[in-house]
Amino acid sequence: MKHLSYFLLLLFTLSGCKSADKLYDAGNYQQVLSKLEGKAKRNNLDRRERSLLVKAANKYFDQEKRKVSASSNSDHYKDWKNAKQKLKRLQKEVDKISAYQQIRESDLDDYMLQEMVDELDNRLYNYTINQYNDKIDDYYETGDRDHAIRAYRLVNDLKDYGASYVTMDSLYEKAITLGHRVIAVEFESDIFNSWEFNNNFKREIDLRDDDFNSFMDNVSNETDYELIIAAEITRKDEDRDSGYQNFSDRVIDYYETEIDTSTNQETKTPVYKDIEARVKVVEYIWTVEGQAAYKIFDMRSNRRFDYQNYNTRVEERAVKYFYESGDKEAIPSNIELDNFEMINYNYRNLIEACFENLAEEFNDNARIKSKLE
Repeated sequence: MKHLSYFLLLLFTLSGCKSADKLYDAGNYQQVLSKLEGKAKRNNLDRRERSLLVKAANKYFDQEKRKVSASSNSDHYKDWKNAKQKLKRLQKEVDKISAYQQIRESDLDDYMLQEMVDELDNRLYNYTINQYNDKIDDYYETGDRDHAIRAYRLVNDLKDYGASYVTMDSLYEKAITLGHRVIAVEFESDIFNSWEFNNNFKREIDLRDDDFNSFMDNVSNETDYELIIAAEITRKDEDRDSGYQNFSDRVIDYYETEIDTSTNQETKTPVYKDIEARVKVVEYIWTVEGQAAYKIFDMRSNRRFDYQNYNTRVEERAVKYFYESGDKEAIPSNIELDNFEMINYNYRNLIEACFENLAEEFNDNARIKSKLE
């Protein structure tokens, strides 16, 4: 029985190796590596399998390197970026094979992948620097700060291409200096709801400084743009929708008493009656409407170049029940009756919600910074 087990194990081993040989002969080198990977990780390759894995690895890596080389010789920078990513992936595969204990350092050829990555980085670095300089030149020719902002964004890529922090900081600073804008912001307050305007609208407007934008309270000689923002409550209204609802119930009116003379036992039997009640149902709808608007003026050319307004509407509803006629006992216990139809409604919560909605609309849709680009 033991000899049979050894025979089967030998048979399976030879069968697996033969299958890997066929894959190698067919040029499927990556599949050979995948097939032998498990045994290589377990340090369990025999001499034949080890030799086959080394040959397949060298063939596969040489094949992939040739493909990447062809791509990297393109004139388009996107092809260079893709080639670099492929080289980094290929290097990881080389490192994985090299880490197998049964593989010696001399078994694998020197593919000089890092040298290829360095050469691509150099090309990408020079290309990006040229693009940066072109954008800066465009700014000097047109005065359009958009070109400086685009130059700034190009610097972010240089880190991946080996640029030093000193170089990047210098390029950032130059672009920021040329592209920086000062925006004076003026709020036109709602005089009737000034508290809610300041706390629920003005305070919620998101205008934070960044590298290219500084927001100021007043116009000065350094001001590039003036932004005027206004908001107000345009309408407060109460509406009613009324109707009537009838309720009915059967309740005990009284008890009839009967006495059994033979036992002198008393029996009480309830006598029912039908009752009805009529209730007035009033639905109250309180509505607040508001609007906001902004204008942007270019102080250099003294013209308005953007204007937009927003409208919003908020409401609150409530249903009240008022007794009209009939027997109140017919009205279900979950119906709470009110005494007065006139309600002195406080609109403050709705006004606050209206201003908050207008501020949210402004923050989501105005996109002031992108309008200035």
